[in-house]
This record gives sequence, C-alpha cells and structure tokens, in this order.
Amino acid sequence: MYQFVETIQLKNGKPMLIDLHQQRLERTFNFFKEKNILCIKIIINNYIEKQDISINDTYKLRFLYNLDANYSIQITPYQTPKIEQFSLIEDNDIEYSFKSTDRIIFDRLKSRAIGEIIIVKNGFVTDTSFSNVIFLKDNIWYTPKTYLFNGVQRQHLIASNQIQEADIKASDIKSYSHIKIINALNPIDNSCTYPIDKITNASYY
Repeated sequence: MYQFVETIQLKNGKPMLIDLHQQRLERTFNFFKEKNILCIKIIINNYIEKQDISINDTYKLRFLYNLDANYSIQITPYQTPKIEQFSLIEDNDIEYSFKSTDRIIFDRLKSRAIGEIIIVKNGFVTDTSFSNVIFLKDNIWYTPKTYLFNGVQRQHLIASNQIQEADIKASDIKSYSHIKIINALNPIDNSCTYPIDKITNASYY
C-alpha cells in the first residue's frame, strides 16, 4: 500500500521544482531511517519521454511511493482551481508532517465546513486542506509560520523573496486584503487572488 506522494507540476514538458521534491522525499526516507532512496528526477524524466503529452498544457503528476522504494506514477491534465469561499475551522491536535495518501483528517474537517477550509491551530492560521496560503498586506504577501506542511512552492517563494513568513492569528486575518493558495501545482502567478471576505467566518475571530 502506498503511503507517500509527491504531486508535481509538469509545464512545458518539464517537472517543476523537482529538486525540492527530491529533497522532501529524501527527508522522508531519512526520517524513517530507510536507505533505498528513489531518484525521482531520473524516474520522472524517463517516464515523461515515453508519454504523449503536449508541451503547451499543464499536467498534474502524482508520484506515489513507499519506504520499500516501490512507486507508481499517475498523470492527468490540470487546471487552476477556483474556490467559491473559505471557512476557518479549528483543530488544535492536527499534525501533517509528511505528504501521504491518507486524507481522512482533511475529509473530516471539510465535512464540518462550507467551501475550502483554512485550518486554525491554537489560534494561528496554518494551511488549507491541500495547499499553503498567503495573505496580502501593503503590497507584500505573507505566509503563516505556523504551517502544517512546508510545501515546495512555499519554500521556493520564500527563498526567492517573493513572500515573507509571519505569525498570523485567525484574529489578524481582517487586517489583510487578499488571499491566495499556493502549492506545487499553483505558483503565485497562476493562483487566483481572492478578496479576504471570501473567508466567510473571519469576522467571528
């Protein structure tokens, strides 16, 4: 049974941020003290060469693997999601340190909310059910220090000084003007920008 997954954007026929995906996979293997580390850059490039894909389209590639170094690959066309509304939802016990195929905790939280969720832990904003988030204030994009999962897009944008980290409480949200979701498939330039009032229950905090 596959436990872990790397979700990778294919754009212009190439895997994006592949080195950061490799580093995350290696951290997973090292954490569990497993030595048969996969080289996903080689595996994926060999896979892409055999596929009939358009360099003009964007694809979602799911690289599923386990600690025995077994893996499989799924590829589908991808379009940027448009979210109708967000809801803050609290869970002070949630942990999501490794990107896995187990989504039960997120499904449970989403069943209690309308629209996409933004998870609040101990009063601080973390992530949505599938992405990191960034908030706009005075022409600067900020991302919560209190993330659940340090996504590759988040790492890239911080390293390239496109976003900054900040402590963001749920009660701080109203001081920001806009929100975006970011992940491997949604870079900052392609992600939709939403007014902060799309977070329908922010005023309750």
